[in-house]
Amino acid sequence: MRRRFPPSLFLALLAILVLIYVIAEAPWRGDEAKEEAAPAAPIKAPAAPAARPAAEPAKPAPEKGPRAAAAAIIVDDLGFNVAASRRLADLGFPVTVALFAYAPHTEETLRVVREAGLEVILHLPLEAYGGGDPSVMNEGLVTSGMSDEGIRRVVEASLDRLPGCLGVNNHEGSLATADAAIMRSVLAVLKERRLYFIDSRTTPGTLAFEEARALGVPAASRRVFLDDVQSVEAVRARLKELFRRARRDGKAAAIGHPKEATLEALEGAAVLAARYGVRLVFASAIVD
Repeated sequence: MRRRFPPSLFLALLAILVLIYVIAEAPWRGDEAKEEAAPAAPIKAPAAPAARPAAEPAKPAPEKGPRAAAAAIIVDDLGFNVAASRRLADLGFPVTVALFAYAPHTEETLRVVREAGLEVILHLPLEAYGGGDPSVMNEGLVTSGMSDEGIRRVVEASLDRLPGCLGVNNHEGSLATADAAIMRSVLAVLKERRLYFIDSRTTPGTLAFEEARALGVPAASRRVFLDDVQSVEAVRARLKELFRRARRDGKAAAIGHPKEATLEALEGAAVLAARYGVRLVFASAIVD
């Protein structure tokens, strides 16, 4: 007789198997439950770079000193004394040197001042009332008896002896600078060569500056004579007048000569100009 397996025993065994399975799986399920229950850690976005302030436009460096106040010192009658030109070359500030085209030491003087970087202009003799300065040779002199073509030839020949010169000022010329026709002939050459003119104002009746402006030649007028009185203190007083005029008018030009008192006074001109807030410049910087 075949024995039957009791149902109760079968159920008991099934229950034991289920219990064993639950006990074995419990730790793993617990970990899964914890991981699912825990909120996912937020993913942090990379930190944005700190915002940079917008770059400001570059500002020009402030200019030092009053840009409008400028003074030009012109030393003329050069070409006779090379030692004087060397002293001018050693000053260390802009000086405009005016050379005679036919003086005995023009070529050497030109070399000295060019090496120093000074500005060169032609010191052109023009006819004066009463015959003028007997110490100046007649070669290169413009006179009232010349034709227009004759004046042009004299001026052109003189300029050719000073290659690279930038302008002209007159030596004497009380008669010629008061004659509009003579000055137009002189100035026509300057206009063709793009040179400037400085009216030395050797006479109250001069028309030179006005004629230059009318022809479109850049020009300026001398405002101060530095050495009509020959002493160091007198020249210094005239330098102060130059700097006061430059401050008042924005610019001014002075003319001096290669004399001992003038050269000595000029050695302190840069310091004096700085006290007045005035820039020392070449004559080309003040012509209109």
